[in-house]
Amino acid sequence: MYGHSIKKKLLRSEFSQQRNELFGISATSHKNICKHITEWISTHDITQVFMFYPIKNEPDLRHLFNDVSKSINFALPVIQKNHQMNFFSWKIGEPLHPSQLGVPEPITNFSQPLFVNTSTLILVPALAIDMDGIRLGYGGGYYDRFLKNVETDHIMCVLWDSFVLDEKLPQ
Repeated sequence: MYGHSIKKKLLRSEFSQQRNELFGISATSHKNICKHITEWISTHDITQVFMFYPIKNEPDLRHLFNDVSKSINFALPVIQKNHQMNFFSWKIGEPLHPSQLGVPEPITNFSQPLFVNTSTLILVPALAIDMDGIRLGYGGGYYDRFLKNVETDHIMCVLWDSFVLDEKLPQ
């Protein structure tokens, strides 16, 4: 187990560096990812999308707001004091503030978190993913804890093609 955590730490560092070195990611590349997601949404009964705000050269999912033609409630994650993560409604133009990790998140004040249902699509960030669906995240475990407590078939990892690996990642 200890060896896996060291290997994962090294892989995180390696993939973070590779992604930070990505230059020239065009707006078209971000839009193309959103186009694929939009096409998938159009063939499924989706009413809410739990997305992430792009940091560190992640795909920019904010283009979904322009692409999706049906009425969708979009939400961003908010880290709670108990190290849990919940999703709150957010629309382009609404103010955000930095989380304890420095990630922009909605100002929740009096709003309530949204709950996953059968029409929820959860878009998950990753540093890398293997062909078996094993995801390498940033190491905080927020998405792992969140996904452990939800029941939905609509979970999609969103990352650049070069970070989808043939070799297995440690679990």
